[in-house]
Amino acid sequence: MNSHTDILLLDKNMLDEATEVLLAAFKNEAFTAAWLDLSNARLWKLYSRAVRLKLKLYLDAGHPVYIAAENRRVLGILVLKSPHIVVPWKCAARLLLPHLPGLIGLMPNFVHAFRLGGAMKPPSNLPQNHYILEAIGVDPSCQGKGMGRLLLEQAERICFDDKRASGIYLFTGDEPNRSIYEKLGYKLLETRQTGTFTAYHMFYCFRTTGSHTSER
Repeated sequence: MNSHTDILLLDKNMLDEATEVLLAAFKNEAFTAAWLDLSNARLWKLYSRAVRLKLKLYLDAGHPVYIAAENRRVLGILVLKSPHIVVPWKCAARLLLPHLPGLIGLMPNFVHAFRLGGAMKPPSNLPQNHYILEAIGVDPSCQGKGMGRLLLEQAERICFDDKRASGIYLFTGDEPNRSIYEKLGYKLLETRQTGTFTAYHMFYCFRTTGSHTSER
């Protein structure tokens, strides 16, 4: 891995670049591929608008969004949802509503994604005050160089430093990813399936009953 890789908070000036990296990283990811064909240039363009809006909303609200960068070039991204931040619906509506007409072309795909919701429903036994690892992705040309691990370590530092946080929750639709997360200390809580899509719900526990619990 390049020694000049930096883990930085995402700057709004780098939103477009970060969006492209995220889409490239998730193009063949199981859940994304189950409802959206990102090899279609039109769908890529439409979905990039939606992803950019969500990243901006998260940044405005204060959720942790980090990038892995080399020489200020975005090569990876981490999107973490804090349990302590609630985005007022008025703020979300003010940002999203002006862009809805441009996203109409995605509606059939969003309907398909909604039908997969049963598999994505979080387990009922999740501890309170957990962070959600919404996305972690590395540019395909840079995968295998340790950038994803650096981003995951950043997520774990944020959670560990938050004395109110219980741990990190995520789901993945890829069996190889499930195995990787298990090796890193994430426990499989539940497996859910809708049609041909399978979601593995996982949790990395930092604290139980107020004490720090290491899973490694």
